[in-house]
Amino acid sequence: MKSQEIALAKSGMTALLQGNAHTARITIEKLVATGAADAVSCIALAYVCRVLQDVPTMHAAIKRALTLKPRNLRALILKADRLHEANDSRSAAAFYITAVKSAAQLKTLPADQFPNNLSQALDHAQARCNQYALNFAQFLTQDFYR
Repeated sequence: MKSQEIALAKSGMTALLQGNAHTARITIEKLVATGAADAVSCIALAYVCRVLQDVPTMHAAIKRALTLKPRNLRALILKADRLHEANDSRSAAAFYITAVKSAAQLKTLPADQFPNNLSQALDHAQARCNQYALNFAQFLTQDFYR
């Protein structure tokens, strides 16, 4: 990244962390427009759009992040959450499962090197997987005893 792009990335992330979604969005979109955006920038844009309830742009940012890094845990979980919110539990489960399985390799990192908020997101993903499995088992049981 060039120095201007680095400055945009830092400025956008700072605005995001400070809770200024509108400023973060403008700044991150400028970075994306340069063509230098990486998966992290796309994920940041997705989070901002989630806060601003701009689902189409959030979806596009997640898609771009997954294109750049197909196994990015945050992007996988964001995609799964979006699908869950759209009542597409089958597709959401596939993304949650992929995130949980991909994270298994990272869990071997020392605890101080594994971000706490990512650990919480993975716990959330695992809980959704467990709920989907329970719902499916209940569905099969109900269908079997009819």
